[in-house]
Amino acid sequence: MKILLALALPALLVPALGQNLLTNGDFEQELTVGWTQEKQGIGLQDFTRDTGYDPDPDYEARVYQYSGPGIMKLGQLVPLPDTGYELSFRANFRIEDGSPSCWPVGSVGIEYCNAAEEVLGRSLFYLHDEFCTWTNSPTEHLVEVTDPDWREYRFQLGEELRSHLTGVDPADVSKVRVLIYNYTSSG
Repeated sequence: MKILLALALPALLVPALGQNLLTNGDFEQELTVGWTQEKQGIGLQDFTRDTGYDPDPDYEARVYQYSGPGIMKLGQLVPLPDTGYELSFRANFRIEDGSPSCWPVGSVGIEYCNAAEEVLGRSLFYLHDEFCTWTNSPTEHLVEVTDPDWREYRFQLGEELRSHLTGVDPADVSKVRVLIYNYTSSG
């Protein structure tokens, strides 16, 4: 199986001020600046940045996983002053060759964390195959990607918490982790 997820211009913004909380949120610097990379599992797993993924001339990040179960995360944890911020980004999602025992998911989203950096919930835009077993819950909101081509995605964090994550108290959220997250089950 194969997962390819390319992301351009993620941003957490205050609508009135346009303040981006992310360091290197446009990927114009190396991925080691502002972003953490996590790999678990087997098979080819690769984090790259280049100008050739999206038709625009700017840099994008790509998370690529091929052959074998595992998890890949390109993420950044940032303090969240309040829930009036918006996550917006452009992404291209690709998955191939899933099976009932080894199915791929490509996703981009937010983990909502408390002051101790414990994950309280998450919201993900995700592309999956028919074998995926993920479901929505009071602490996880999954937004299905139906068009894998380059598209713009966005949601307002406060509204997301109030409407879709009833198991997360917005008052407990003091940090968020923006993630490009690839997952392949091991059966």
